[in-house]
Amino acid sequence: MSYDVILVIAAAICIMYYYHVASSSKRYFQMTFQLLLIGIILWISPNLGRYFNYSPLKIAGFILFICAIGILTIEGFFNGLRGKK
Repeated sequence: MSYDVILVIAAAICIMYYYHVASSSKRYFQMTFQLLLIGIILWISPNLGRYFNYSPLKIAGFILFICAIGILTIEGFFNGLRGKK
C-alpha cells in the first residue's frame, strides 16, 4: 500500500472517531461539527486550488463564508419556525 492510501484510511478513521466523540457531547455538538467542517475545508482547499488554478486560501475563505451564511440562514429559519426571537 502506498502512503497516500494509508493516510486517507487514517484520516477517515480519525473523522469517524471525531464524529463519535462530538455526538456524545450534547452541549457542544453543533460547534464541534462546525469545527470538523472547517478542518475538512482547510484540508481539501490545496487540492481545489491546484484544480482551479487559484489560491487555496481564497478558496477556503470563500467556502467558509458560504458555509457560515448557510448555517446562519438555516438557524434563522428554524428559530422563526419555532417562534423564537
